Amino acid sequence: MKPFVYLAPLPEFEYFAPGTLQELLELLDKYCERAKIIAGGTDLTILLKDRVVRPEAIIDISHLKKELGYIREISPNIEIGSLTTHSEISSSELLQRKAECLAEACSILGTLQVRNLGTIGGNLVNASPAADTAPPLLVLDGAIVLKSLKNERILKIEEFFKGVKQTAIKPDEVLEKIFFKPLNRDEYASTYMRIGRRNANSISVVSVANVVKVEDGVFEDVRISLGAVAPTPIMAREASNFLKGRRVNIDNIEKAAEIAAREAKPISDIRASEWYRREMVRILTKRSIIKSLEKLGVTI
Repeated sequence: MKPFVYLAPLPEFEYFAPGTLQELLELLDKYCERAKIIAGGTDLTILLKDRVVRPEAIIDISHLKKELGYIREISPNIEIGSLTTHSEISSSELLQRKAECLAEACSILGTLQVRNLGTIGGNLVNASPAADTAPPLLVLDGAIVLKSLKNERILKIEEFFKGVKQTAIKPDEVLEKIFFKPLNRDEYASTYMRIGRRNANSISVVSVANVVKVEDGVFEDVRISLGAVAPTPIMAREASNFLKGRRVNIDNIEKAAEIAAREAKPISDIRASEWYRREMVRILTKRSIIKSLEKLGVTI
């Protein structure tokens, strides 16, 4: 592969378009932190234009769709390649049946153009606290595979995020795929809800995902996660544990929602105040749990 130099209006850099995953790993091994990967480009192009990042090399992996763009069930897991777009995820019948909260999140992420171009790998690696795909993957107990020329690592989604715009990925690694165990639709329901400053095109101000299992009118399993209310997407473990083993009723749901609001660690910024974010965590937690119960056919 011979690079060519892209000039104005962006800073000068070398551009590569590897044709195989092996070629990509070789380039990352050579350039490491001096390179940036671009796939859908919905985040990186803005950073380049604003001169926030000035890499020596841009590695375009959009030609690796065959190797990194897929949704498949290989027992005991569902695997999603990092180049899979949000539109592909939201329209996947497999995910709508066995990981509905993730399909829901991708269906309302950004504009239609962003969903058609943006990838799940890019959404995760960008490491925004408001990343829409992160809360669903947390409640699905998801993990990722990070690959380099010399090594392969598996990390839980929760271990991957280290802070605002910070992850555990190393400069010579690429996020290859995400995987998680599918939910049995006869036993489990999952839901994703978010609120932004307007109905579309907006970054989440607060987001909530959950997975719920009920048996004989009792919460047998509950997992609740929160987005945009802490430096990283987080699990609301205290609220989740509160509901496990308790009767399905509105009082217990409201109490869990209050606990989740206390677990949040929001800040006040231009998009919302700390108080508003906590209040929305409470409201969305309640609404999303009720929605999951409705999916299970459980009435309150």
